[in-house]
Amino acid sequence: MNKEQTKGKMEQAKGNVKKGIGEMTNNEKMKAEGHKDHAKGTAQEKAGDMKEKASKAVNKAME
Repeated sequence: MNKEQTKGKMEQAKGNVKKGIGEMTNNEKMKAEGHKDHAKGTAQEKAGDMKEKASKAVNKAME
């Protein structure tokens, strides 16, 4: 797991917490922020996945 994937997972977790708090307090703004953070984290994790795959492909090609 690379740094981008880790950051993405953390952002997703932050989003889930905000969504939960927003639901418990009936705060639509907090829920929206949670959805935004979760989506951002998902995108960041996918970018990390792509970096990792590219790195593995380069390493394999150099063998």
